[in-house]
Amino acid sequence: MHFIPILRHSPTLLLLLFLGLAGSAPALAQPPPEKIHAAVMEMKIVLADGNGGKPVPYADTDWKIVSAEDRLSALGSQEVLARGKTDAQGAITLSNAQREQLYTVWSNAPRHLWLVEGLHTFRFEPQWNGSKYEMAVVLQTQDDTDTVAADEPERKPAAKAAPKPLPKSFLIQPGFKPAQYRREFAGWQKRFAQDIAAFRAQMQKDYAYGKSLLEEENAAALKSSFSHSIHDGQAGLSLRKLIIEAAYSMDRRVAAPGATTTRLLLAQEARPVGYGGQYAHGGYQVELWYMSFADVSGWTDRDLEESVIFSAFAPLQLPPLNVIQRDTWPALAFIRAPSGEIKIYAMSIELKRMIDAVFNAQIR
Repeated sequence: MHFIPILRHSPTLLLLLFLGLAGSAPALAQPPPEKIHAAVMEMKIVLADGNGGKPVPYADTDWKIVSAEDRLSALGSQEVLARGKTDAQGAITLSNAQREQLYTVWSNAPRHLWLVEGLHTFRFEPQWNGSKYEMAVVLQTQDDTDTVAADEPERKPAAKAAPKPLPKSFLIQPGFKPAQYRREFAGWQKRFAQDIAAFRAQMQKDYAYGKSLLEEENAAALKSSFSHSIHDGQAGLSLRKLIIEAAYSMDRRVAAPGATTTRLLLAQEARPVGYGGQYAHGGYQVELWYMSFADVSGWTDRDLEESVIFSAFAPLQLPPLNVIQRDTWPALAFIRAPSGEIKIYAMSIELKRMIDAVFNAQIR
């Protein structure tokens, strides 16, 4: 079994694991139909979290396969061809009838078949592994450049000004030394992932476990959950509730806010790009860290315009070092435990705006 990461330009740690996929050859324009039919009937898809090396399956995770013209349309598409939840191993189960339908749709419009998981969109593409065709599911993000198959007419876009590279001051605060902050944030992500794993383990033993934590009389139990990564003040309890409620969300059309929050916070590309300083809130000294949730090192101004996350801020401006300027840039609020380790203090107003932007993008 080969683990094939498809994280290019991805804002998350999500991996798709293709069982038996031996190669990573580029998609072919006109593969033989009977070979693609076989590939669709045989394909196996597993969703897993790649944080820390060994993949951890995304168990009981909502997914859907839709027909749509492009990535953003796929997020909100109502043309659902198949949907469900992953099993305990993170695997997606498709019946033979569903596979036949997917093959039919792909045959008529190859570039209109998408797998959607939360905010992640994947296009189905045939690949040659050296001995046979296999159907791969390739991650598409806002900065991917779509190629046009040989049998599709080229669409000429409206004339636009040439995209301009983002200035260095946009990528990181002048004077900000990121090494220590990034080490601390990576450590926090590891603790957060461990807290999530512990919660999921309890949920597997007792499905009502999370619901019991949401009961007011169990405030102490709620505080003990996610205790390595989230502060136990009132604001931290609210963030816990949001994450726990997502585990019971029955609406499969869109990702629950708590699920989106978790994915953003665990994103592989999430990293501090600046420091605002400290401010007092609720009797605590809170640190404001300016963040990026995507690798923008190669981005242009056009890529920025198409980003769902950055679209939450208008105007978008990375404040200077040690300056707290709210609601202009993605930011997280932390406090320090007696040990010196950071814990997230609450859902910051910036994080809430990003979650709202993502939700709106899904329902458009």
